Amino acid sequence: MPQLTSQQQQVVNHQQGHARVMAVAGSGKTTTLVHRVMQLLAQGFHPRRVLVLMYNRSAKDDFTNKLIRRVQEQPNFVSLPDIRTFHSIGHRLCESFYQWGVLGKRKLVKEGWPYERLVRQAIVQALGHVDEQARRKALDKDHLEAFLQFVERVKADLIPPAEQFKQLKLPSDQKYFIEAFDQLEQLMANEGVMTFSDLIYRPAMAMLSQPELEQRVSNHLDHVIVDEYQDINSIQQYLLNILAGDRAQVMVVGDVDQCIYEWRGARPEFMLGQFEQSYPGCTTYSLSYSFRYGHTLALAANHVISENRLREPQLCLATPQHPDTGIATFSQLSELLEPLQQALSQSGSDQCAVLVRSWALSMPLQLIFLQQQIPFRLMQQGHFVFNQPLVTQYLAYLELVALPVNQAIPAETLNACLSFPPLFLSQQEQQNIIRLVEAEGLDPEQVTKRIALKPYA
Repeated sequence: MPQLTSQQQQVVNHQQGHARVMAVAGSGKTTTLVHRVMQLLAQGFHPRRVLVLMYNRSAKDDFTNKLIRRVQEQPNFVSLPDIRTFHSIGHRLCESFYQWGVLGKRKLVKEGWPYERLVRQAIVQALGHVDEQARRKALDKDHLEAFLQFVERVKADLIPPAEQFKQLKLPSDQKYFIEAFDQLEQLMANEGVMTFSDLIYRPAMAMLSQPELEQRVSNHLDHVIVDEYQDINSIQQYLLNILAGDRAQVMVVGDVDQCIYEWRGARPEFMLGQFEQSYPGCTTYSLSYSFRYGHTLALAANHVISENRLREPQLCLATPQHPDTGIATFSQLSELLEPLQQALSQSGSDQCAVLVRSWALSMPLQLIFLQQQIPFRLMQQGHFVFNQPLVTQYLAYLELVALPVNQAIPAETLNACLSFPPLFLSQQEQQNIIRLVEAEGLDPEQVTKRIALKPYA
């Protein structure tokens, strides 16, 4: 393991009470937390009394693997502490509450049509007797997405839907969201299903309605470590408070400047001030040196983020040993080609990487690389431009148009055409249409009559 900096060592050696660690991007916080856990185990804390909460499964797996390697280096091998995500903790609580007779058994409903069917049904029930135009508007893509975001915010903020509606200052024509939320909850209860968010929401609501459950869950831990604390939301903070109780010492690690999930309920004020209020006497540490980039980029980052007023006055510094990182700006993507090709010829493709803010933004870049015959490899091949559903479906329509009149339509082509734009057909209905077209050819009028498709109500 690399030698720790003095700042990292201070975090590892934290002695008593709660702690808040302000860690800039690339400051080696994972390495620091691995050493912190090893320190706690060396001090004699039982692994089952130590809980590490990571933001998502990828971070959990990365941390677990690094901790395993560190543990295996020790002469006396010790068992690992519990390393989980908040949703994993929620899932365990759901199972426990089911065994205690508090919650009913439910299965996770997959995203896509199974859940959307319930959402649409809830909205229709909430609207009541409205004209067809109002119903169609409520069920269009934009309004469906807005309602789904509303549902997620209600559960993330742990407040009633009517209060959430006021806080979000939504337009009056979306007031049916309040009733639709309740209808959706009832529909999911009737069908025995839940969403990913419900893994935390259901046990949280159970504990709020039955405070004696909190006592059964609390005060079993000596130490709780929370990573990416800047992205915690209200329901996760509530769960953290319950788990910690009056017994556990809590250490949170994060960087308010990296808070990117406020739109779905993340509240950076938890890290800025409310943590100190909830956990009095906490010690604040700083990990201000980044191992990820050089001085020029660090200086630019400080300049940009200084515009954010809701933050601690913390500087991001490059480690003295790190080579400088140059910055260049381009007005068009095509201008990136020349410096990139120079870098490829000088350093080789294994030393060059292109980072994008989201996979959607990679599409025009991929097209330029394909046009210029520049080889590239995506970290997730499913995001290759010609693997995108919209592209494959568009190509399917082109193939359909290009086919000779009497030639059979390939099943995969027809399946793609039936999937976009959304026709809200079940898989069985799609298969019936494909078999009918294979047997009798493409005749839309005959298809609708023979399959007896029912309009959505």
